[in-house]
Amino acid sequence: WSKAMIKITEDIKIEENPNTGGYCCDFCINNKKFYADVSNVMFSGPECMIFRYNEDDKIDWSGIYTNRDVEVTKESLMDCIIEFAEEEYRL
Repeated sequence: WSKAMIKITEDIKIEENPNTGGYCCDFCINNKKFYADVSNVMFSGPECMIFRYNEDDKIDWSGIYTNRDVEVTKESLMDCIIEFAEEEYRL
């Protein structure tokens, strides 16, 4: 991992999401804020999704990253974030 990737992962505080029964967190890359969630989605199974925050600091629910058939664990959420960062930002 690059120094930038290590910095991102150190700053992430993954929490249980009582609304979905999974895990979620906020994280930043290059001063852009994102929200990530991994949970079991009705009719489609386990899924990890990442969303951007807009200019008003509200989540834009148009997902920009999706990974299905993942385990609903903190580790899976972190793996999705790392994959997203590597693909989108080449970190």
